[in-house]
Amino acid sequence: MGGRFKSIFDLFDRLDELDKEEREVFDRVWQLECHVAQTDAAMCRDRVVEMFGGQEEAVAMVERQRIMMIGCRFLSESSFFNEMRTRYMQMKMQKRENGRVNLVCAVSPESCDFCKLLTNTSADPFLPQGRLVRTTATTCSNIAKYAPYHSCIIFNEHNPLVPTTAQCIDDLLSIANEWVSYACQDLEGQSPVLGWNCMSKAGASMEHAHAQIMTLPMNTPWMTRMGPDHGRTIADFIAVAKFLGIATEVGDKGAIMFPMLAPTAESEMWVVGDSGGVMHEVVTFGDSVAEGIRIALNVVLEVNSSSAFNVCLAVAKTDLWPSGGVTVARIIDRGNHATISSQGFMEIFGNGIVGSSDPFAVHGKIANILDQAK
Repeated sequence: MGGRFKSIFDLFDRLDELDKEEREVFDRVWQLECHVAQTDAAMCRDRVVEMFGGQEEAVAMVERQRIMMIGCRFLSESSFFNEMRTRYMQMKMQKRENGRVNLVCAVSPESCDFCKLLTNTSADPFLPQGRLVRTTATTCSNIAKYAPYHSCIIFNEHNPLVPTTAQCIDDLLSIANEWVSYACQDLEGQSPVLGWNCMSKAGASMEHAHAQIMTLPMNTPWMTRMGPDHGRTIADFIAVAKFLGIATEVGDKGAIMFPMLAPTAESEMWVVGDSGGVMHEVVTFGDSVAEGIRIALNVVLEVNSSSAFNVCLAVAKTDLWPSGGVTVARIIDRGNHATISSQGFMEIFGNGIVGSSDPFAVHGKIANILDQAK
């Protein structure tokens, strides 16, 4: 299940190996440029050799650094990769043990409002019983809303790293779609968005495991930027991922999973699948993407040993999927919750700066998880 190319730099070096049709699709979606930056490392030569484990050839790599910029023509999103930086970060990660972080929650269940949600959180008046309940999760009304319909889906588990099982993700999508069926009765044509921030480093205001769902009068900006024919654009993303050898079919409903070539943050992965259908002119979330989300969180928590992440699900109408709609899930790794934020001015106002997660390396991690499951 290895990719056709070893890295984003290998892709640039061998771009001419794509056939005419592949190159046309690639250029329609992506803009790839390589630049060389120079520095004089003579004064810190010994330190450079030490940083790279005694490798003398590292000095030449530091003094002449290849920088790759890849931009998505549809999303207006782009990322920078530095060959030397990537090599250094991957070397550091190799020294770190894999496995899930043993998180000690800062807030105890006894003092957590979400652990007492029936008495410490509000209900939604548009829901028949005020709340929706599944085996692993229950809804509450978001007390500080950003949309007329904005609720939280609270997992039973207090520890935010625990509810990543297939059952939890199935319950999340099931409860989200039932919520949509009620919320959109009065708001036809709205776009539901499902988000999951894990830990404060990823924007979570509460440590307790929870997701958020809301309806918007327009789609998410990144989905809107794809243009009116979302389906065709997404099909191009999938086509490029397939001929680059980094697309994987996951689950039993035809969903496709691939690492983003221009990630907004480390290890960005997309899962694309059929929607749950259309009701009240609103596209619902498809459970086709559930297994891909589980695998992506496995990459983040088990392989990368991170403890903060973001998940965002958006939907759009298209005749290219049987249900009349498509579901797109984006998952990104936000690193260790205890470290300082890695978002600087470039990430917020400019381009993604990628350290260790070359998209082709991310695909290798996905492939290893699937191989181990056989």
